[in-house]
Amino acid sequence: DGHKAASHWQHIALRTRDLLAFHDHASRRGVRFITPILRDDADDLIQVFSGEWYFPGMPPSGMFFEFLERRP
Repeated sequence: DGHKAASHWQHIALRTRDLLAFHDHASRRGVRFITPILRDDADDLIQVFSGEWYFPGMPPSGMFFEFLERRP
């Protein structure tokens, strides 16, 4: 509520076949990640979350992306 968010959803999860390569590629192009690469052995996945997305001239959006790889 305090964000005055631009949307009513929090994040979109995007699946990739090679999260480590994607993370390196995106980082070199300026994508900011708010977590290290997280491993969940129970669900056979690794994941990382982007920082919050901002739009020019608008308050913080409250939106971010989750990138994940299943069965790494």
